[in-house]
Amino acid sequence: MRNSEGYHHNTGGVVVAVLALPPPINGQTIINESIVSGLKRSTRVAIKLVDTSPRNHRRTRTYHFRRIIRTCFSPLVLLYNTSYKKRSFYTVIEPGLGMFYNFLTVTFARLFGYKLFLHHHASSYIKSYDLRFATLCRLAGERSLHIVLSEQMAKDLKLHYNSAQTVVAHNASHILACEKHERIDKNGMLTMGFLSNLTIEKGLDTVLDAFESIYSDGLDAQLLLAGPIVDERAHALIAAARLKFGDALIELGSVSGEAKDRFFSSIDLFLFPSRYRFEAQPLVILEALSHGVAVLATDHGYIQEIISPLGTGVGASDFISFTDRYVREWTRDETFRCSQRAAARCRFLELANEAKCQEISLYQLIAGDQSTSAG
Repeated sequence: MRNSEGYHHNTGGVVVAVLALPPPINGQTIINESIVSGLKRSTRVAIKLVDTSPRNHRRTRTYHFRRIIRTCFSPLVLLYNTSYKKRSFYTVIEPGLGMFYNFLTVTFARLFGYKLFLHHHASSYIKSYDLRFATLCRLAGERSLHIVLSEQMAKDLKLHYNSAQTVVAHNASHILACEKHERIDKNGMLTMGFLSNLTIEKGLDTVLDAFESIYSDGLDAQLLLAGPIVDERAHALIAAARLKFGDALIELGSVSGEAKDRFFSSIDLFLFPSRYRFEAQPLVILEALSHGVAVLATDHGYIQEIISPLGTGVGASDFISFTDRYVREWTRDETFRCSQRAAARCRFLELANEAKCQEISLYQLIAGDQSTSAG
């Protein structure tokens, strides 16, 4: 069928998704890949992708050049697919200066008549008012739908940008429940783990300080560090820690797949004292809980909503002393250890079951089924 202007008129639906896919592998690209797979699996609309990934973590000239070129390609894809009767545009809102990429894509998506779906994975501009994001909200229009990670995130978004329509989609839907979560026997040794980009903002220095407090008390313990070292300050901290802790410090580098499963099966406690300004709902915390690993974390971003029933989230200034007290209880009380592992696993299953229902509704909305309501 052709319309009066001679162009093919497609009566189906299309979703144009502008996002970053792996590599590099990080929480954001893992979620993006999961969303794309879910849309393909759960809907019958055409999926058109614009992959804006810079391919690595390092902020070089090549990093920005790749992102700019790939993002500038998106208006052409949006224009090319205007023949579809139902048109949805899905993207992830970038924090910081990256938000300027969003201005380009959102402008053209709105201009070409797409229904806008804006996914939020950062807390910085939601917990407090941000003029750039307020401008982007107005540009996107009141009909745009904002996808948030939790009820509190939805409340904060509406508080600062009261016109925003929201739908909650928890990150637990993107984590496969671990079928086997037995601990690897380490002959009574306490093993603590940290998995992230190894940076100061993510809490590397605090992890090393917390471990030093425990190690200096003479406890039989080791620390596993997993993830890429992405700055010189982290290199220096880890080099000093090698000299201090010797074989008690184990560096694994980047881990994924089976290597990541072995990491979580090898640790008793997962430490995550992040103060990263964009932190929202980290996948690594959910992955640890899925393996039945107790998580000690700072109540930063929207982390507290994940672990508040477990009572293991504290302020940044209290993290080291809290970890020290927790470890003492852990090492002397087997009942405590068992209950904490079981509670971690149950908390993940609770979140995952809730998230699966949210995920189905989300895909229906993006695909053009407007019967599902938004808040």
